[in-house]
Amino acid sequence: MTMDEKLDLLLLNQQKMQDDNAEIRRDITEMRRDITKIQEDQVEMRKDITEMRRDITKIQEDQVEMRRDITKIQEDQVEMRKDISTLQETTDKIQNGFTALKMTLENETNFNIQLLAENHGNLIDKLNQAIPAVNKNLVMEVQFSSLRMRIEKLEKDMMDLKKEPIPA
Repeated sequence: MTMDEKLDLLLLNQQKMQDDNAEIRRDITEMRRDITKIQEDQVEMRKDITEMRRDITKIQEDQVEMRRDITKIQEDQVEMRKDISTLQETTDKIQNGFTALKMTLENETNFNIQLLAENHGNLIDKLNQAIPAVNKNLVMEVQFSSLRMRIEKLEKDMMDLKKEPIPA
């Protein structure tokens, strides 16, 4: 190989090296752009992660508050159940008292009034025998009044029976 050929070869190699060098520079520039883009993306991701952490903290705070609310609701339910139970007991006592009072009225008071009316009728009869001019209208009015009260009571009892549901 001649010197010129060697020089040409050297020049060709140098040109090829310069082209490779330019290609490497372009690749490095492209890599720098890519690295800059990755760094920008990382900054954006860090912002997103920070925002997500805030959101997670807020959600956790909301969960704690919700648990407190649920606990309060459960405590209120327990208190309401106690109040309802107390109210039911009071209602039962009132009902029992009312039933006892009703039975007293039916069994004792009405019976005593009827006895008084019958005895009053007997006294009127004796008075009429002693004094024939006394009118028997008074005795009839007392008996009629007693019968009317008994009929009203029976009517009321029938109405109450009609209102009660028929057991299945």
